[in-house]
Amino acid sequence: MVSDEADYDEELVICLGASADDRSSIFIGPNPMGALAPKGRVQINAKKLLIYHANVGIGTENPAYKLDVEGDVQAHAYHTGDIFFQKDGKKLWRMFEDEDGLYLENLKTGKVYSFVLQERKNKLDVNRAVNLDQAIGELQAENQVLKQRLDALERTIQQQHFAAAKEVQQ
Repeated sequence: MVSDEADYDEELVICLGASADDRSSIFIGPNPMGALAPKGRVQINAKKLLIYHANVGIGTENPAYKLDVEGDVQAHAYHTGDIFFQKDGKKLWRMFEDEDGLYLENLKTGKVYSFVLQERKNKLDVNRAVNLDQAIGELQAENQVLKQRLDALERTIQQQHFAAAKEVQQ
């Protein structure tokens, strides 16, 4: 039970035993006179570990968030709402979803981009994955060629129309 009058500014330490040699007990509480948690693996067998009014750090001594991990994270499942992407402490993008799909919002411009999702019947061949920048460039080049052909056809039709009109006048 947590007391309302507890001092939450104290440093909390999880130790296996009171020292690195004593691994028979688990201590969770204020740092007892400089006791250090032994290096290596720490395992607590419990259904819940409740931490009130504190940030938790893994691989960092000064966690800035409720859970602050310095390093890679592996998970078998990840349940989330919106995901924010940031750089240098500034939020840049927000990814969110609804029943219709996934979306990416540029937080500076407010523009929202949707992902086109298609059900796949077979496994994705990574060697055949499409480079979107390259595909867009190829489509733009093809579009330019088609515009030039259309302009040439329109000029030919106008010339033929002009020649036919001139012939009728004579």
